Amino acid sequence: MENSPYVGPEIVSGSFSNDTLSAAITGQPLARASVALNPSNSLNNPNSPDSGRVEVTDAEGVFAFAGVPPGKYVLSARRRGYIEQLYQQHESFTTAIIVGPGCESENLIFGLRAGASISGDLVDESDDPIRHADVMLYHQLFTGGKRRTLLVRRVNTNDEGHYHFSDLNPGTYFVAVLAQPWYAQHGVRHRVKQENQDVNEGGLQPLNEQNQSLDVVYPIAFYSNASDLPGAAPIALRSGDLAIADFRMRPVPAMHVLVRTDASLAKRPDPERCRGRRDAKHLLACGERGFASR
Repeated sequence: MENSPYVGPEIVSGSFSNDTLSAAITGQPLARASVALNPSNSLNNPNSPDSGRVEVTDAEGVFAFAGVPPGKYVLSARRRGYIEQLYQQHESFTTAIIVGPGCESENLIFGLRAGASISGDLVDESDDPIRHADVMLYHQLFTGGKRRTLLVRRVNTNDEGHYHFSDLNPGTYFVAVLAQPWYAQHGVRHRVKQENQDVNEGGLQPLNEQNQSLDVVYPIAFYSNASDLPGAAPIALRSGDLAIADFRMRPVPAMHVLVRTDASLAKRPDPERCRGRRDAKHLLACGERGFASR
């Protein structure tokens, strides 16, 4: 007697102990998690927009897709406070779901990992909050056998000087801050004395009428107390970690750069005309006391 050909659809369902989608660390059921099932096609044969299906876990964390045609599928899940991930995902690898005769596609164990977070407060030299500062998050990765550190997110501090990065994958991170003192005044600190259209080193004169104590900036700061990435303290995160990285910014005297070009460029500023020109004269003036260098 010959076996009948397989024609019927299958069921894809998930379980953890008592048929639940669970948190990977605690093993507790996760209700109202969104679970997606999509055909696993090659890059040359992408999925159509309506080819995927989505189910939401019930109060016991159970999910099930009924009437699934035979084939190869990708299963993913997401929930607030947890990292969106694929079934049995490890870095860039995942396990596909095979539906068909003799293939087990029920009672799958899908453990979601809780997302980690980094948050902190920015204050100035008077311990007042710094608003609207630019906070940058860097992630250290190993790709192609090389270590790379990439900027992955940016946020601004709120009115209370607080920032927060959520839903982070486990790994090593760095945090940097760019901010400006609210009271800073950046008028022109030097004027250039011109003689016969030439600028000489003796032409830089300080403007005494300016209150130079307010001509200050905050240097870029890396956590903790570092001025560059090599000196920054790494923040190692595991699933569910809540890391704190606070900053106290300290002002330093501002530096000014004066750039002089030839008259034709000054009259008609044009980035295309300035790009790549070697004949444009320039003078850099920087420092507290007006020192100049050509």
